[in-house]
Amino acid sequence: MDKASVLDDTIKYVKKLQERLDVLEQQTAKKTLQSVVYVNKSPSSSKPAKTRSEETLSDPKPFLTPEIEARLVDKSVLIRIHCEKKKGLLGKFLAELEKLHLLVLNASILSFSETTLDLTLSAQVEEGCALTVTNIVKNLEAIFKKMI
Repeated sequence: MDKASVLDDTIKYVKKLQERLDVLEQQTAKKTLQSVVYVNKSPSSSKPAKTRSEETLSDPKPFLTPEIEARLVDKSVLIRIHCEKKKGLLGKFLAELEKLHLLVLNASILSFSETTLDLTLSAQVEEGCALTVTNIVKNLEAIFKKMI
C-alpha cells in the first residue's frame, strides 16, 4: 500500500464516522423526557397553610394522599411515590403495575417514619403498550385511591 491509498482510506473512514455521529446525535435529539408530578393539595381555607413538618408534628396522620412523580424516556419509566404506610400496600401496588404493562426492573423502598413510605421504582413499558407519563400518573393515583 502506498501513502496515497492509506490516506484515502483514512479520509473515507473519518467521513463514515462523522455520518454515524450525525445519525446518533439526531436520534438523541428525538428522545424526549416527559415528567409529571401529582401532589394532591387540600382545598384552601382561611387558616394559614401548614408546612409538611408542622403537619407531621401536630397530626398523627400527616397525609392520606400520595405524592406521585413519574419520568418517562422512550420505554423507561422512573416512578417516585411518597405515601402513607399500610400493610400489604407494596404487594398490591406491584401487582397493579403489572396490570398497567409496566415491568418493574428495580424497586427501592424506604420507611421514612412509622407511617410513611418512599417508593422509587424503575420500570420498562412493555411492547405494544402506549402509556404516556400523564396516563401512568393518573393510573397510579387511581390505584392508591382504591387501596386507601
